[in-house]
Amino acid sequence: MLPAREEIIACLKGSKYTALKMKELARKLGITQPDYRHFRARVREMVAEGIIVKGEGNRYTHPGRLSGDV
Repeated sequence: MLPAREEIIACLKGSKYTALKMKELARKLGITQPDYRHFRARVREMVAEGIIVKGEGNRYTHPGRLSGDV
């Protein structure tokens, strides 16, 4: 089952967060192999909408992390 967008955002805003690659983010959220393709599509949609950011080294983060806001 895919996590809701809010769960992905919460993971990226968490206090113990560091920018994660797609597979690292999937592992942290407990995404199974059969769901990985759909998860990847959801993350890419969120990047296209500006909800999350793909940064250096293909790592994903919340835009607030870039400006220092939390």
